[in-house]
Amino acid sequence: MLGLKLYRLLDDLNQQFECPKHAVDLLKLKLQRILVDIVNVYFNLEDFTRVIEQKDYDGNDCLWYLMKFELFEIINCQIIDQYVQYKWNGKTNVNCSIMSYSTAYSLLNDPHGLYSGGKLYY
Repeated sequence: MLGLKLYRLLDDLNQQFECPKHAVDLLKLKLQRILVDIVNVYFNLEDFTRVIEQKDYDGNDCLWYLMKFELFEIINCQIIDQYVQYKWNGKTNVNCSIMSYSTAYSLLNDPHGLYSGGKLYY
């Protein structure tokens, strides 16, 4: 996410101060290669999903940055292919009730007995 924020910063600086296009393009290309190397480090889809769905302070996730700046070399990485396939197939848990996601219900239900009988851990 930090690399994509740096890419956005370069783009904003280029628009604001009209830096030489060649220098900015070289920096963007170098940053793009580094980002491809970082993405290729991930092999576990669950870890990668947490990273790619993380949102910044503007509410944008990594996919938003990849599409906005047209970083197709990163989009063509194998782990992003797996992520898109995973999301496309919809392999999420839908065989549960809304109560399974309710914190209040989980505390009330207390399946492990943590909140009853003085077994509270600090």
